[in-house]
Parts: sequence; structure tokens; C-alpha cells
Amino acid sequence: MRRFDSESDFHDHIIDGLARLDQGQEGINSRLDKINGSVKHLYERVEGAEKSVLEHQLNCPMNEKVDELQRSLSEGDHPGSMEVRRQLEEFNKMAEASRAGKQISKQWLEHLRPIITFIVSGLLVLLLLHGNDLLKALVGRG
Repeated sequence: MRRFDSESDFHDHIIDGLARLDQGQEGINSRLDKINGSVKHLYERVEGAEKSVLEHQLNCPMNEKVDELQRSLSEGDHPGSMEVRRQLEEFNKMAEASRAGKQISKQWLEHLRPIITFIVSGLLVLLLLHGNDLLKALVGRG
């Protein structure tokens, strides 16, 4: 620890330290202002890019064709709309059957889990109880 000759030396040391802290704080504040300005600039650029992408999507000539195709499919005017609907219905039926099968498998597993746990636990206890005998029998054969 530093010793001071007088009380005024101590006060001068404290004031110098506070001045250095104040200068450091000013440097930190100016750096944070620069960083915040950069972040704000990046946010503005991202917002501008998002706006330009949305404008591009809205002005895309394919939007009209897609909307027209969707209308014709929903109204049944399109020649392939009946085939598409039939395939969608088949897909939905297959998805429902798959979900039902998974649910049944899950239910069976929930019913069998306690039995499987009991059997595995019993085998583990037997292995621990008779482990020495098993090792002796294996080593005796080897």
C-alpha cells in the first residue's frame, strides 16, 4: 500500500485517479455512441432491404399467374383440379392412418414399459448378486 507524506498528497492522488476515471468514462461513452450509430445504420439498411424485397415480391409478374391458378383450382375450373383434390384426399387419409398407428404404438409402449423395466431390473439384480460366480465360471473355462 502506498504511503503519503501529507494529507494534500493523498487528496492530489485521489483527484488524479478521479480525473483518469472520468477520462476513461468519456472514452467509453464516445465508443458506445459510435457503436450505437453503427448498429442504427445497420438496422436502417436491413429495414431498407426488407422493404425492397417486399416491393419486389409484390411487383412480381408471377403473382398474378399463381393467384389465377389458385382460384381456378379452388373453383374447380382447372382441368387437373379434380385429380389434385383426389390426391390431397388420399394423402390426408394416409396421414391420418399413420397418426393412428403411431398413437396405438405409443399406447402399447406405455402399457409395456413397467413390465420391461421390471424384467431388466430383475436381470440386473441377478447379475450383481451372482457376478462373482459368473466371472469364476468364465475364467475357469478360459
